[in-house]
Amino acid sequence: VNPAGTKVYVADTGDGTVSIIDAINNTIAGPPMSGGGNPSGLAINPAGTRLYTANGAGGTVSVYNTITEAIVVLPIAVGTVAWGAVTNPTGTRLYVSTDTDGTVVVIDIDPASPNNNTVTDTITVGAGARGAALHAAGNTLYVANFDDGTVSVIDTATNTVSSTVTVGGGATGVAVDPVTGAVYVTDRADDTVSVIGSSGPSIDGDPGT
Repeated sequence: VNPAGTKVYVADTGDGTVSIIDAINNTIAGPPMSGGGNPSGLAINPAGTRLYTANGAGGTVSVYNTITEAIVVLPIAVGTVAWGAVTNPTGTRLYVSTDTDGTVVVIDIDPASPNNNTVTDTITVGAGARGAALHAAGNTLYVANFDDGTVSVIDTATNTVSSTVTVGGGATGVAVDPVTGAVYVTDRADDTVSVIGSSGPSIDGDPGT
């Protein structure tokens, strides 16, 4: 969803496109954007001017201008099976998880930087890195590791893993409550949701929800 709440972007993995939904009228807003390779994770910068797609098949990131709906740079290589993508609150960094490599790739997306749209760091996390989410302050990144059943907690100031939390099997999606800071992780293999809070991880025991 763009910052204004007027457009919803949907990754069409099978088609290699991104569909755009008019969130005001709940209708498709024109033809889908093309040019990426099997997009999975999507992220949009705080200004709403750039959309980033993590492309699983190509192991790349595509960068779209949301006004022209066109790709603005050549795909950025990040590794094997790019999965999740998230931008920081200031719009200067993009974090992309890679499933097969078990890494998080850091990309400079600051328009004023000479390194704009280039990889600046690679962080090793757990096996099968998938969903990624940032704390509202942008200082902590959480990455769900499918093969390990863990969540890697990354200090974004140093780009290092500060801790690893064991959750349920097949950790896939992750989200952070912007108010409480609680972290919710979907455990695909266990049909549960793990909740990581100030007192440590606990399991939501209602399978399938």
